[in-house]
Amino acid sequence: DVILHGFQLYSKSREYIDQDLRPRGVKPIGVYVSDLDAVASAISHHKPKVVFFETISNGTEMEVLDIERFVRLPVLYQVNPIIVLDNTLPTDSNLRLAKIAKQTSLRIIGVESGTKSYALNQDLAGIAYTYDKELLDKLKRKRRRGDSPGPSLVKTLERVIPPTKEEFDRENRTISSNTAELALACWQAARSSDALVVSHHNLPDYPQSSLAKRMYPNGASP
Repeated sequence: DVILHGFQLYSKSREYIDQDLRPRGVKPIGVYVSDLDAVASAISHHKPKVVFFETISNGTEMEVLDIERFVRLPVLYQVNPIIVLDNTLPTDSNLRLAKIAKQTSLRIIGVESGTKSYALNQDLAGIAYTYDKELLDKLKRKRRRGDSPGPSLVKTLERVIPPTKEEFDRENRTISSNTAELALACWQAARSSDALVVSHHNLPDYPQSSLAKRMYPNGASP
């Protein structure tokens, strides 16, 4: 079996691929998610059972996946892999990942860090969602624990999550906007010094800046 993944990944995701999947005979293939022609070619050639991408790569390069173009790749409908998309910030404050997944027949699983974006690092939570009924049934059967959050997590979430979705989205977008402004100020200061290196996908010298500004006008980093 083959899993296709982005070159830059969250460290624990990479460890799982290298230390758990590889010893079982799964072959990992890395690609740059910013190059959709290369992505399409790799899918056509290797016919992976799983495609695992981050919407924005968790590393200094911060590659942005053009998800609207990605889900239109004809080869995805031919090979029909399970597509796991690790979203940087909760849906749909910055990226309408759930809506995009719902509008396609592709087998997409969205995953997000409830620990970071929902529980503010005060409790552990992992969130997975899909509109594919067969995938959903498999996820429920294979989970070691139930698909509902425990009492401790519920208590934490009730304390820290705003009472309405509108407030929730507004807070997330404000956090992203503040981070983007801070990154710009640091980037401007770093231009006169070699001691500081700043990486953010909304900066003027970022290779995918036009795509990033179109997809994430408020930024997408906490």
